[in-house]
Amino acid sequence: MEPGNDAEALSAMRAGDMRGLAFLHGRHFDAVYRLAWRTLQDEDEADSVTQDVFEVAWRRRRDLELVHGSALNWLLRTAQFKTQHAARRAHRRHPDADLPDRDPTMPAMEDGIVGRLDAASRLQRVQTALSGMSALDSRSFSMTVLGGRTAEDAARALGISTESVRKRVKRARSRLREAGRDE
Repeated sequence: MEPGNDAEALSAMRAGDMRGLAFLHGRHFDAVYRLAWRTLQDEDEADSVTQDVFEVAWRRRRDLELVHGSALNWLLRTAQFKTQHAARRAHRRHPDADLPDRDPTMPAMEDGIVGRLDAASRLQRVQTALSGMSALDSRSFSMTVLGGRTAEDAARALGISTESVRKRVKRARSRLREAGRDE
């Protein structure tokens, strides 16, 4: 059964059903992405942070708390933490350069998001991306990202190289990221 709200999605996630995560991703992707982008001013970094937030939501699904029936507060708090961490990382790479202020000539993120497909369509694309992965890609992603195992552990269990696991996880993340973007 497809979840119809955050509470049902969280119940599905706790039962191990990734459709719950796909529902939350479809419903809250834009808000999480906007928070990350406003701070980082970098699309790739904001995409990475957003993907990390939903990976953490899956791994910590037992700890995820709803506020007034919504997971958004928990997701945004996690996004804020992840975004601050990414900003510190960027600053350490370039210690003399401060993060840029928002360029007033750049359109607001809301302008770019207006054209996105509705949440139901995005949810369908995410589900299609998940089901369209090869068995090894899916197992590598599930074991490392969702299961919290190291790439080395997954490689031993799957009988492939650690580098192969990393490439497969990267490919799976890329597919999920693309599923959340406009077509």
